[in-house]
Amino acid sequence: MISLEEYRILLKAIEDLRIKCEEGSVIIVEGREDKIALENLGVKGEIIEISKIPNSVLVDRLGCREAVILTDWDYRGERISEQLERIIEFKDVSIRMRIRSVVRKYIRSVEELPRFIEKIENVYGHRLL
Repeated sequence: MISLEEYRILLKAIEDLRIKCEEGSVIIVEGREDKIALENLGVKGEIIEISKIPNSVLVDRLGCREAVILTDWDYRGERISEQLERIIEFKDVSIRMRIRSVVRKYIRSVEELPRFIEKIENVYGHRLL
């Protein structure tokens, strides 16, 4: 199980994700279940499922807005993240990296985050943020 400090890092990263959305950043995820998971964690804003649109349409849709890349932590997700980093001008991968550093030993996908956090809350008794 993750430490209390890692739990704090995870919750802070999710809070930063919420703030980025409120400020107008677009979140890019792989698919529908990832989008639902983020919404269940209180992330409100534009979340784009990369599986539904071609890269050229994505770039046009983003325009000059910042994109937060939040793909899964498996091989496929890493490749997608690398590809997106090459084609998107204004990007943020720091949140993905912080979340990945805490959870990659335990879960492999964004869609698993809500249940993972719920399990941790049961261990520590409450949400810290």
